[in-house]
Amino acid sequence: MTLFIGIALIVWLLVVAVVCRPLLQRSSAGRRGWVSFGVILILLPLWGVFLYKKSSNWPWDDSQRALQSAGMPADIAGLVGKLESRLARSPDDVVGWMMLGRSAFVMKDFAKAVKAFSQAYQYSHHQNAEATVAYGVALVLADAQEFSPQADQLFAEALALDPQYPDALFYGALAARANGRLSEARQRWLALLAQKPSAEVATAVTERLHEVDQALGINQDLELAALVQAPVSVEEANPALCRLLGYDAETLMKKTWQEVTGPQYLRENLAKINDILQGRIDAFRMINQYVHADGHLIWGDHSVSCVRDA
Repeated sequence: MTLFIGIALIVWLLVVAVVCRPLLQRSSAGRRGWVSFGVILILLPLWGVFLYKKSSNWPWDDSQRALQSAGMPADIAGLVGKLESRLARSPDDVVGWMMLGRSAFVMKDFAKAVKAFSQAYQYSHHQNAEATVAYGVALVLADAQEFSPQADQLFAEALALDPQYPDALFYGALAARANGRLSEARQRWLALLAQKPSAEVATAVTERLHEVDQALGINQDLELAALVQAPVSVEEANPALCRLLGYDAETLMKKTWQEVTGPQYLRENLAKINDILQGRIDAFRMINQYVHADGHLIWGDHSVSCVRDA
C-alpha cells in the first residue's frame, strides 16, 4: 500500500505539470487560470482515490483487513467481508451463518466458528441437524478438543433430529466415548459403519471400535456386527409390537433393534445373530428384554430365523 501511494504521488505531480502548466502560462495575467489550477489540484487526487477504491481489492474495512492478516487471500477475504455485512442486515440467514462458520473453520478461527454456528443453531430454532452438529464440533475445537456437556448434548439433539446423520453418529460416538459411555459409542459407530462410508472413514471408525471392544471385553467381527444395524421395518412395526413398546409405527420404524433391546441382552443377541450369519445355526429363540418408550424394561419371547438362498 505504501509503495502504491508513492507511485501515485509521482504520477499526480507529472499530470499536474503536464496539464496545469500550459493553463497557467495562457492565463498568467488572469485569476481564472489560478482558480482552474486549484480545482484540478484538488479534484484529480480525489478522483484517483475514488477509482482505486472501486476497482481495487484492498480491504478497506477492519474486518477484511483482519481476514487478510490471518492469511486469507484478498478475494476470499472480500467475500467473507461481504457475507458479514449481509448477515448484519439479515441476521436470520441460516445458510449465511453456516457459510461464515465454514470459512472460520478454514481460517482455524474456532471462536468465530462457534459464534457463527451458534447463530445458525438459534435461527434454525434447533431443528437443523447439520447446524447442530457444526455448533458442537466448533465448541470441541475451541475448547482444545474437549467434549463438554454442551457439545455432548448438541450431538444427542442432532441424532434425535436425524438418527442416521453420519456426522452426528461419528461425533456423537466420540462424545459418548469421551464421557465414558462406551456401549453407546459402540452402537453409534456400528450404525455409521452400516452405512458403508468411504474407506478412510470406515478405517477410522473400525480402529475406534476395536479400542472400545477391547475396553468392553467384546470379541466380535465388526463387519458382521454392522450388518445387523438395519432399522425395524414397517412390516415389523405392527400394532401389537407398537402397543408392547409404546411407540407409534412411524417412530418405531426409525429405531434399530439394538435401541429397543435391553442392554444386558444385547450382547447375547449379537452373538446369536453372528452364529446365523456364519452359518452355524439357522434360528434361535430366547427370553429377551425390551426397552419401552418411557424407559422401563419389559420381558418378551424373542424368536429369530433365517431363510437362506437355495
